[in-house]
Order: sequence, then C-alpha cells, then structure tokens
Amino acid sequence: MDIIKLIFVIVGLIYALLMFFRPKTATYLLIFLCIFQFSWFTRYFGASDYLGRILYFFAMLLAVRIILDFMMRNIKIRKIENISYSMLIFILGFIGLTVSSNIYNQENMILGLYELRYYFIMIVLFFGIYYYSVLQLSMESFIKGLVLIGLLQIPFSIIQFILAGGGAYRTLDSVTGTFNNYGVLVFVTILNIGLLLNYKLETNKDLFRLNTYYLLFFLLVPLLLSKSRTGTGLVLFMIGAVFLWASIRKKTKIDPIKATVLMSSLLLITGFLFYNFFWKANYDIKMQFSPDYVVSYYMREPRISGMGSTGSMGRARAVYEATRLISNNFQTILLGRGSGSVSNANLLGKHGTYYFEFGPLVGIGRTQFSKVIAENGVIGLFLLSYLFVSAHKNIEYVDKENIRTSYIIILVSLFLLSFYMPVLQSPISALILSYFFASVQFASYKRRKTIF
Repeated sequence: MDIIKLIFVIVGLIYALLMFFRPKTATYLLIFLCIFQFSWFTRYFGASDYLGRILYFFAMLLAVRIILDFMMRNIKIRKIENISYSMLIFILGFIGLTVSSNIYNQENMILGLYELRYYFIMIVLFFGIYYYSVLQLSMESFIKGLVLIGLLQIPFSIIQFILAGGGAYRTLDSVTGTFNNYGVLVFVTILNIGLLLNYKLETNKDLFRLNTYYLLFFLLVPLLLSKSRTGTGLVLFMIGAVFLWASIRKKTKIDPIKATVLMSSLLLITGFLFYNFFWKANYDIKMQFSPDYVVSYYMREPRISGMGSTGSMGRARAVYEATRLISNNFQTILLGRGSGSVSNANLLGKHGTYYFEFGPLVGIGRTQFSKVIAENGVIGLFLLSYLFVSAHKNIEYVDKENIRTSYIIILVSLFLLSFYMPVLQSPISALILSYFFASVQFASYKRRKTIF
C-alpha cells in the first residue's frame, strides 16, 4: 500500500470513529450520500468505483451504533411503534430467505447478502431518522424535502445533457441527476408531481412561495432532458390520476369546474411540450404509438451471442422469463433461484449463476418484479407486500387524509416503476421510503398515545 492510500485509510478511520460517536451527524451524512450518489463522479471524472460504495460503509457504521444504543437502552422500541417491528421482521425475513434460498440453489452467499444492501440502508435510515430525530416528521416536511431533491436535479441534468453532446448522443442513460440511473430520476419526478399536485388540491395552498403549477413545470426539466419515453407517459398518467382521485373523493377545496379546467390545462400544456420538444424531435411518432411496436418492445427477446445476451430483453418479457425460471419445482417457486442469482457485483468481483444467460445488466434483473420473482420467489414478494401492508395499518390510526392519499400515490408510483426498473435498488428510494415510514410511525404514535 503506497503512502497516499495509507493516508486516506487513516483519515477515513479517524473520520469513521468521529461519526460513530455522533450518530445524528452520521445519519445526516448517510442521507447526503443517498442524494448525491458518488457513482456520478466515477462515470464522468474517472473516480474509483469504491467512491460510490462509501455509503454502504457508513450504513454499516450507523447500524452498529443503533444496535449498541438499543442494547444499552439509550433508545427503545415502544409497544405501539409497529413499523419498527415490521422493519425488523422484514429485514430478518429477507436474510433468512437469502440463506435458505442460496443454500438450496448453491448460489454465492456473500453475493446474496450484498444484494440486500438497499433494504439494509432503508432499515438503518428509518431507525436513524426516527430515533435520532434528524428530520422533521410530517407530510409537509416530507413533500418539501422531496421537491427540493427534485429541483436539485435540474443543474446536474443540464450539465449531463451538455456532456452528452447537447442531446446529440444517448442521453437516456447519461442524464441521471445526482442519482445512479435515469430510472430513479423518473421515479422521483412522477412522485414529486403526484404529491405536490395532491397537496395543492387538498389544501389549496402552495408549499413554497412559488405557485405550485409553475413549480411542476420546473420539475419536468430533468425528465425532458433524459428523453425517457415511458417517464413522459407516466407523468401524464399521474396528473390525470391525482385530479380524478380528488374528484371522486370530493375532497378538493378547489371548485370542481376550476379543478377540471386546471387538469385539462396541465395535461394539454404538458402533452404539447412533450410532443413538440420531446417525441416529435426524437422519435418516429407513428411507429412509437403503433400497437404492434409497443407489444414487440415490451415482449422483445434478447439477442443471444456466444458469451450471452447482447440486447435488451423487453420488460414484460423479463417478468415472463423470471416466472419461467422459478417454475421448475415447488421449492424454487417459493424461494426463487437465490439472492444475487441474476445480478452482478463489481465490488465483489462476483456474478450470479443466471447473470450472463439472461444478459448483462439488461436481462431479467431490469425490473423490480422480475428481479424479485427470479431471486426471491413468492416469499420475497410476500415480504415486500408485508412491509407496505404494515405501513397501511398504521396509517389507519392517523387522522390526516393527506397521509393516506400520499401513501396511495407512493404505492402507485412504486407499482408502475416496478415494471420499468428495479426501483427499490437505489439509495434515494431507500431514503424516500425510510423517511415516509418514519413520518407515518410518528403520526401514528402521537394519535395512539392520545387515544389510549
């Protein structure tokens, strides 16, 4: 080890030690690393791949501190803090599933546990945010924070767009904002639009000094620069769905006629922008909206070469192939083919048994549903469902309609994006869910404490 690396290691250990004794600061740092994912520097400035893995180290460090605080009774889980128990059951369930499935399938155990890293980050952040009180736990603060993260993507997306030749090159994979891939940028954008628009309709208030409808168009900028076709469609869907939901519940404080005009205007203006500055400029419109093309695109088979797949498998095809992969016997239907079996870990220098068979990075593991089905089977789907159902039960104790509606918007966004990408395989997704769950538990705890 040369002197430069030795200095970095020593400085890193000293800094880690300081963070260990300051858990609030460590939690803030982990939040920062989830928003500013250092893989961006690896891609554009040739930095070491290890730079993007720093957040895993700090997550482990914070986890040790949280465990010690629980053991020493510095913090404790109260009986009515149900989401805390659900979080523990969720992660322990996935660890147990990984051990069982990987032993049965003779899959690499280290790779399997490594694939749980984003679930692990979500659990650690949840306990850090809730028990160390590092963020204000309310729906308004949650939405404000998410919108600020969305606005933060604008300058980074513009820089990335310029680096991609001003759109002359493939911007879909290049414009990612501060995140590790463009799919997460799509997720944050549609979630922001849904939550912000719903808040405006329910309260007739602006979260910020800027008019909410103007703010919505600013939030669209990164998505337009990324040229994500699916993302633009999801934006239009979210706008229409939020207005429709508000009208059905008749909870909107805006006059129904005014609300209809606003919805129509938003859809028309957004659609006009998408069509003229996005679809028309970049794609063959007639082909893109052809039913035959849509079916062939989502059901596309990968092109096979001597070393494996060389082309993208269609997203619907990925779910179909994942289901086929585990259908051999009852055990694989339940357990899947093992955590990490269709994944790759450059940091560990390991890849799963089926990674090359279904194509590097763009095979079965390209959507959340197909990845969970292939690697974790029916039990994996059950554990994910259990976590979200548990959160919903806590929301029943909360006397705030905006939390319930916000949760529906989050669930819809996650469900739609789970057919599009591995949406839960990102630090920012872990941060969003941990912050929301912590806010729900806080509101639920206050409500139950008042009742009982």
